[in-house]
Amino acid sequence: MKKVKWLYALFFALTFTLISEATGAFVVDKNLGWYASLTTPVFTLPPVLHSAIWCVVYVAEAYVISGLLVENRFRPFVQFYVSVKFLAALWTTAFFGLHCPLAGLVILTVILAINWLFGKNLLKVRRHPLKKYLFLICALWYEYLWILNYSIIVLN
Repeated sequence: MKKVKWLYALFFALTFTLISEATGAFVVDKNLGWYASLTTPVFTLPPVLHSAIWCVVYVAEAYVISGLLVENRFRPFVQFYVSVKFLAALWTTAFFGLHCPLAGLVILTVILAINWLFGKNLLKVRRHPLKKYLFLICALWYEYLWILNYSIIVLN
C-alpha cells in the first residue's frame, strides 16, 4: 500500500510541477529572440545545460514533496509549494512575456523568501536527510536564477 501511496504522491507532485511550469514555456518559446538580444553575464549557462538542471530541480522538488505527502507531513508545506510554483509561472510571464526583468526580479525575491521559509520548516522534519539536501539544491538554483536576473538588469 505504501508503494501505491508513493506513486500517487509522485504523480501529484510531478503533474503539479509540470503544469505550473509548462504554462510559462509557451511564453518563453515566443520570446527567445528578445532574450537573445539581451546582454547576459559570463556565468550564463548554455541552454542545454540550463534545461538539464531545470529537469533535475523538478525531479528533486517532486521527490521532496512526494515524500512529505506519503508521510502526511505535507499540510504545513502546501502554501509554500503552491506559491513557489505559481510565482515561477508568473516570473516567466513577467520576464519573457512582458519583457520586464525588474518585475521578474521582484517575483524571484518573493520566491526566494518563500523557498527559505519552506526550507526552514523542512529542517524541522527529523527523518530523511536526503530530502533536505535535495531541497537545498533547489533553493540554490533559485538563488542562481535571482543573481542571473539581477545581472541582466544591470547589464541592460
